[in-house]
Amino acid sequence: MLHSIQSMSIHHAVCRYSMALLACVMIWQQPFPVLADDQNIVLNTEKKYTPSFLTDLQMVWVPEGCFHPDEPPHPRKCVQGFWLGKTEVTQSQWTRIMGNNPSLFKHDAHPVERVSVADIRKFIDILNTKSKRQYRLPTVTEWEYACQWHEPKNEPELTARIQEISWFNLPWKEGHRAVGTKPPNRLGLHDMSGNVWEWLEERIFGKIAGKIILSNTMEDRLIKDKQKVRYDGFYIVRGGGWNYTRHLQGCGCQSQKLARPFLREEVIGFRLALSQ
Repeated sequence: MLHSIQSMSIHHAVCRYSMALLACVMIWQQPFPVLADDQNIVLNTEKKYTPSFLTDLQMVWVPEGCFHPDEPPHPRKCVQGFWLGKTEVTQSQWTRIMGNNPSLFKHDAHPVERVSVADIRKFIDILNTKSKRQYRLPTVTEWEYACQWHEPKNEPELTARIQEISWFNLPWKEGHRAVGTKPPNRLGLHDMSGNVWEWLEERIFGKIAGKIILSNTMEDRLIKDKQKVRYDGFYIVRGGGWNYTRHLQGCGCQSQKLARPFLREEVIGFRLALSQ
């Protein structure tokens, strides 16, 4: 994963100067993943998820398969079958577990946001204790595979599909939307692109080469060229958010950012995964 990240061309980065760059968020664009061996996979419609404790938590079965995260001849990656949340975790679900709602835009059916990695781990620990299951964050490979499964890869089909299934390029003051109100992707997963970015179970320890754009607003950018920049301790978030534009690669399966684990932003939420 580190090798592939080092080879990516960095698109742009956003940093909050008020936190002395500690809460730096970097966005970059990577080539769209290409399916390898799973073109003929048939969804197992008989595999059913039985809710436990959070009765409104719906999970979708993601079948095992392989894909190229960049383009052939790059090494392919494979995933075992796993469960993935049909939607992002909602504010209602978070409140029932944690007893509070940290979100800026408060609506029960909307995705919870302004949660750090540590906050999410506490949520998952409590949920696992109550449900007797082992929920977790999805890995980067799992998320990417589930997002792009049998989705179009080329323009203009890709842009048309993003417009159909994603909340993006919306006014900031309006905030995100209720989960599951746009059509799902081919696997039946809602809001994998747009609405809010999603924390994933992957932490970076290494260097990234390329052009870094440091900014406190999208209009006022400071561009710096660096041979190698270390981003030790950053986590990967994926998918894009409601206030990002398609043009800026801020919405889609190939959109990703690096964020400090303690960051709490109104544009970042999460969804749950569950192994077989």
